[in-house]
Amino acid sequence: MNAKLKRSILAAIFTLTTAAATSPLTAYAQGKGLVGAWDITITFRDCITREAQRERPGFISFMFGGVMTDFGTGQPIPQNRTDSHGNWSHENGASYSAVSKAFRFNADGSVAGTVKLFRSIELIDNRAFAANVEAEIYDANGVLIAQSCATEAGTRIE
Repeated sequence: MNAKLKRSILAAIFTLTTAAATSPLTAYAQGKGLVGAWDITITFRDCITREAQRERPGFISFMFGGVMTDFGTGQPIPQNRTDSHGNWSHENGASYSAVSKAFRFNADGSVAGTVKLFRSIELIDNRAFAANVEAEIYDANGVLIAQSCATEAGTRIE
């Protein structure tokens, strides 16, 4: 076997080994944070008293590299908002933060504006998290018109 072919094979093995060592599955297996898909229970709360108003199920996914998306069922049916998309980051220890954004729609299907969600997340263990959520609701012109609050309890989908 010539030297050039040996170098190519070794480079391929190194690349595959490195990719496997840094994959989301490896991160999950090693208990490294939020990467993965989660079932969530969303509890909508009064922002002042923190009293629970209603609960709904949802899904949230935290992808390797800091991208996230969620699907919540907290809106009237038919759904009057899109899934939210955004970014997450590790703050320190078991603390994470995430910011995401979704479009909102009027009953006639026209764009009503957006909602921006700010999450403070505490990883309880490799299978559960708790989050406080603050939402800013904007009209179609980008003017802040309301705020809302919620908590989320997440369980890893396995």
